[in-house]
Amino acid sequence: MGTLEKTLLTICLFFTVFGLMTLQKISLVVCLRMVLHPTVLIEQGYAVLSVFLVSPYLFSVALVIWNTPFLRKAKKGALPPLRCVALGIFSAAVEGACIVAFTTRVMAVLPVFVSLPATQGVLGISSLMAALKESKKRPRDSSQPIDAAGQVPHIAPSVVGGAKIMASVLCVMIYPAVACFLYILDLADSSTSLCLAFVPTLLGLIWTKDLQSYILRPSEQVSLFHERFRLFYWIVKIGALIFFILVEMYTRSETSDSRGTLNVLLDGFSIFNDTYVMWPLVIHFLTSILVYGGVYTSLALREPLFGITLPSLLSMVLSIMICVIQAPGLFSLDETTHFGPFPLYLICASFLAWAWAWPYILNSSSLLTKPQHLLTPYKVLFTDYGWNPVFADQTLLIGFDCSKEPSDSNAGKRVKTRIYICTTMYREADYEMERLLLSLSQLSADPLLQDVYFESNVFMDNGCRGDTLTEFALQFVSLLDTKIGVSMDKCRCWSTPYGIQISCKMAGGLWLFLHLKDPQKVKAKKRWSQSMYINYVMKYRKTLWKGDSDNKTNSNVKVDSPPSATLKPASSTDGPQQFHLVTTAETGEIISNDLNYTLRRITNVGYPTYGAFSPSPTKSAEQTSSDDASSPNSESSSQSSCPDEDTKGHVNKGFHDDDLYLEQGDVTAVNLSVLTLNTALRTNCVPALPPGMESRFYQRLTPVTLPSQLYSNLGQVRHHVSHDVIKEAALEETVATSATEIDDRPEGADSDLVDDDHTFILATDADMAFHGEAVKELLELCGSDLRVGAACGRTHPVGKRSGPIVWHQVFEYAKDFWMIKNAQNIIGSVSCCPGCFSLYRASAIRDVMDKYSTPTRSPWTVYVKDTGEDRWMATLMMINGWRMRYSPFADNSTYCPDTFEEYYKQRRRWILSDMANAVLAVQNILRLIRNNECFSLIYVVYLVNMFLNTVITPGTAVVMITAGLELVFDIPYMYTTLPLASVVYLFAILCTCTKQSTQVRLINILTLFMGGLFSSVALYGCYKITSMMVEEAKAGDFHFQQHYMILLLALSLVYASLMHPKESYQIVYGFAYLFIFPAMHVLLPLYSIANIIDQSWGTRDGNKAKIPKLSCLPNLKRFVKLRKRTKMVVKNEDSEAELQSAVSARLTDMRDCGERAIQEHKFWADLAATLIGVGVNTGLEKAALAQGLRTLRNRTLATFLGLNALWLAMLSYFYLGADSPLARLNIYGVMSGALYGFTLAIQLVGLTAGRLEQVLGKVARRICRGGGDNHVPVWVSRRESREE
Repeated sequence: MGTLEKTLLTICLFFTVFGLMTLQKISLVVCLRMVLHPTVLIEQGYAVLSVFLVSPYLFSVALVIWNTPFLRKAKKGALPPLRCVALGIFSAAVEGACIVAFTTRVMAVLPVFVSLPATQGVLGISSLMAALKESKKRPRDSSQPIDAAGQVPHIAPSVVGGAKIMASVLCVMIYPAVACFLYILDLADSSTSLCLAFVPTLLGLIWTKDLQSYILRPSEQVSLFHERFRLFYWIVKIGALIFFILVEMYTRSETSDSRGTLNVLLDGFSIFNDTYVMWPLVIHFLTSILVYGGVYTSLALREPLFGITLPSLLSMVLSIMICVIQAPGLFSLDETTHFGPFPLYLICASFLAWAWAWPYILNSSSLLTKPQHLLTPYKVLFTDYGWNPVFADQTLLIGFDCSKEPSDSNAGKRVKTRIYICTTMYREADYEMERLLLSLSQLSADPLLQDVYFESNVFMDNGCRGDTLTEFALQFVSLLDTKIGVSMDKCRCWSTPYGIQISCKMAGGLWLFLHLKDPQKVKAKKRWSQSMYINYVMKYRKTLWKGDSDNKTNSNVKVDSPPSATLKPASSTDGPQQFHLVTTAETGEIISNDLNYTLRRITNVGYPTYGAFSPSPTKSAEQTSSDDASSPNSESSSQSSCPDEDTKGHVNKGFHDDDLYLEQGDVTAVNLSVLTLNTALRTNCVPALPPGMESRFYQRLTPVTLPSQLYSNLGQVRHHVSHDVIKEAALEETVATSATEIDDRPEGADSDLVDDDHTFILATDADMAFHGEAVKELLELCGSDLRVGAACGRTHPVGKRSGPIVWHQVFEYAKDFWMIKNAQNIIGSVSCCPGCFSLYRASAIRDVMDKYSTPTRSPWTVYVKDTGEDRWMATLMMINGWRMRYSPFADNSTYCPDTFEEYYKQRRRWILSDMANAVLAVQNILRLIRNNECFSLIYVVYLVNMFLNTVITPGTAVVMITAGLELVFDIPYMYTTLPLASVVYLFAILCTCTKQSTQVRLINILTLFMGGLFSSVALYGCYKITSMMVEEAKAGDFHFQQHYMILLLALSLVYASLMHPKESYQIVYGFAYLFIFPAMHVLLPLYSIANIIDQSWGTRDGNKAKIPKLSCLPNLKRFVKLRKRTKMVVKNEDSEAELQSAVSARLTDMRDCGERAIQEHKFWADLAATLIGVGVNTGLEKAALAQGLRTLRNRTLATFLGLNALWLAMLSYFYLGADSPLARLNIYGVMSGALYGFTLAIQLVGLTAGRLEQVLGKVARRICRGGGDNHVPVWVSRRESREE
């Protein structure tokens, strides 16, 4: 199927580019023939030529500005050599002169079947130079002798090489020959003949790859100065074109004053008032852009034959045929008779046809060479940007060169990709947690990502208090069993320096670690949870891989080993002798008081459990019964190894559950595997075990030797334990051991090749739903560009209940992702990767993790760091040179507020963090420009424009409402502006002195009022403007007016929806967005600033946890029942209490669980002591913070209101200055265009380019790599070293 799809794609590409090239050439001829029309004045003709020639060069300038960081600091002394600059200026001037001369002296005065093939002359010189270079590189024959001087004699080129050189020379010489032929027969004047003879050859010399590479890239390492000089050369070319157009016009006009020539040329632009002149120019320009994009698309998909070579070759023939046949209808002249005798021109055309076809054959080796990579960037495939309007496909053919495409130095290396899914959790509802767990479960078994290592870490704020789980932690634990099928008997529970850690392994092999934060031990809030998982992944979990750069296991790092244990006699001598169990560690910490205390687990992983006891091999044969020789796993052994009476006459009467004593007698050396007091020392007694448990009882692990001084004091060791207790203890110990001995070290950690560039943290919120395809999309996006520090996906909001506020958010999310994210993706960097679903590269996190975890030192930074943590992370990454990207194919969904009150509280936090981080970005704009190559001039202007729009949006929205009321409903402007502005200012004041519940009611009332006004103005205004346009069109007096900008704003959203076909239905939710627009842009900013003091999260504060009945948890219930029988758990009938008891029963100190657990405990203890602990790394005190926030609130609100008052007054001044309704309507349109026009234009261009790039990448990975090119790698953009 992949091969068929690729074949169809190739066919579509060929016919698309072929048709576009044909239309481009036809429109070229039409534009030039229009100049010859008798009704067109000479100055008008040159005005058309100037627009025709200059517009593609202006487009190229825009591309250079778009792709070059002009504001970034470059290395000192990296200027290109002076000779290169001089040569670049000279070649630019010569190019301008040649283009003007060839266009006016050849293309406009010779028939199409002569002029179009003549453009192919620029390829002849490149063919000749390629043939000469190939002959010089031909290898020497090994049989050829070497002279006495050690020199290789000159080698004559082979027959094939000589033929290529001769054919190339003939191609070059044909054009002078045809020029002489035309001049001799008086078919062309001397200037036309000279231009035809030498201009193509001269342009071919200027455009050769070697010369252009020498000018643009004089050294192998291209500096920023080299890229910036590219813009300088394009400006010189534009200046040369305009200059030589004026010179050409001056020589052909009767004006003797050169300064008057420019005025005459400007007067000629009046011709563009006629639409018949504009359409050919517009069609030619648009088809040229599409050809430009189509050729690159073909080369990016590695199809040079069908994407550029064959379309260029065949479009020339078809274009000539159409122009000759349809000339009378296209441009009112006959190509066969208008210019002179047709047979003579036909002879010239036949010679030019030979010269036109041969370069394709001679350059076939370069024209048919496929790039080594899919999706190779344009600047790697071509020497320069843009195209030439006359030599469009020829310049692309000459500029195409994949011979210098760098090879992938990492080819053949299979680096293991690691993704650590990290989730922050607070008070999510059960249905929200369920979405996350189901997503993790599906991801664990997704075949698309079977080669990727996954691990999930969930950090819950206020998850526990001491050893007690809070209600939401219990809710999550219960969902593990009811929804995922992971019961507590498959989990491991550890007490840690930050709280409690519960870990388990899902069915697909994904490890899930639930970290319950204790607010008495570590700091709360989302940013500190993120700091925890960043440090946990970067400094501990990641280092479990042997090949990780941070793994220090081979660096002689001392690791504290667990303490060994001994038995000491108790001080009491009454009754059977008892012993204390103590450690031999330097601390002398007592692990257990005495051996009488049974079934009390004090586990140290590495020491034995109860079932690991076995008789010592030193035991005498006399003391061993015949039954002892049977298999230890056999039933007979377990039943007969404990006789009713021993050799000393002691009767085994049985003991109570808690009874265990040691009698004096002969001692037997005992091997201990795990030191627990679920165990009993035994010599010749093996109790009956439950089926399947025998092997566990005889598993031998690390022995612990009793101290030698005890042997002389001990007699025979006997123990008596109830048979039922032993069976229950065995069941308990099996469950406990399986939980504590789980190895969570990743598979392949010792052998796989890993690095930080292929290690990621997938940050999610606790209510997210996503699939493996979304993760794969983000992974491919980051894998194809190592400059990307983070990538985000397309988030879809869903509500528990549907309604206007949910519809509003659906459209708002769609609009922002469609236009803002796509535009930022292309022109620079996405300004924020939302923390709800974003993939962060470990090497990028390493650069910012320390700065990210700094405390808040001022009131303003509270909203930079604590409430806008994802924006803060993105800003830090961009300052360090990383770029953020967005993938619209990485779909995910999250719950959004479904009530107005919750929505206002959420947006209060978002608006303040957006404002604070926008101010931070503006403050650090110079650092961002200096350090980050994606901060181009256009992107910087775009960011500043967006920031200013955010500040003055309230005043703008008020003017849009009140001016619209006057223009649509004839309500005087002053009658509505002052009252509405007063209401807004009164609302801002009330927000500073009333309760939030009162403020929310005021917002609801004002939203209904202002939303109704704005919706009426917008809808009826669009209808009225459309009616005016239709009337003008019917009257034949249609021309563009400024107020049409209002319709363009609406149509841009429709266009954005059409560019996303699967989501285009969401445009209907725009009506809800329209209604809530005033609340979003006028009321909520004021409400947010007035409530700066409020530090609450705002959402989910009223949620209640839901814990299912314990009947749904049979394993837990059985486990709790077991604990009750051993009198270790107090009886509870409540499900929450039973679940809490089950978790507490399994809770073990992390330090008692092995060497690696001790390492992890040390990591968390150090992190708590230095970063996340309650009393460390603190910022402002609460009192100082509250006072500072109050001062910040007053200053910010006063400044915000003052700026918007000034802006409102200025807009009113300009609006009221107009004396007619139409003039005011135009001013209204100009205001809208000035505020949003530039941003809108950038967003539309970025949207279009972004969607094309995304679809191209999708096609390349899904079709081309699936159609037999699986071995072809995708281009990977490398991160360049930062220039200082």
